[in-house]
Amino acid sequence: THRPEWLASGAFDFTAQVWNARTFEPLFNIRGHGGRIFCVRWSLTEEGILYSGSDDQSVRRWVVEKDGAANASPPTKASNDAQAATVQKQRKQAARNAAAPSK
Repeated sequence: THRPEWLASGAFDFTAQVWNARTFEPLFNIRGHGGRIFCVRWSLTEEGILYSGSDDQSVRRWVVEKDGAANASPPTKASNDAQAATVQKQRKQAARNAAAPSK
């Protein structure tokens, strides 16, 4: 369980975010995965626990406190810019892979 106004999301910059769904403000940027995060889920039995699944082949458990988060920091413009750069890089690589002749 978690605060009803909190929303969690995963990102391609290897972070999970916790947002205030009422104000659309970012609250926490949780770092620790070595790959893109495709799945996040609040625990149904433990208060303030968030799980994230990544293409680094791991599932991580995060303790999100009422006033903070373990291994978390507020998102910054730099982290948002880094995320955009990562997505662009991945798109270019995917385009190169698609254009390469198959063996």
